[in-house]
Amino acid sequence: MFTVEYSVRTAQTAVYKLLDIDKKIPGMYHGNHHAKVLFDSLVAMVR
Repeated sequence: MFTVEYSVRTAQTAVYKLLDIDKKIPGMYHGNHHAKVLFDSLVAMVR
């Protein structure tokens, strides 16, 4: 998930700069730092 999102964000940044688009790029998703997401991942691996 991280590499796909990161690569999409990088491409989006490049296109915005090349086409001189004045739009804010959405922030990164940091769900992997939330305790519930980590716990749910652990439960999925144990099953």
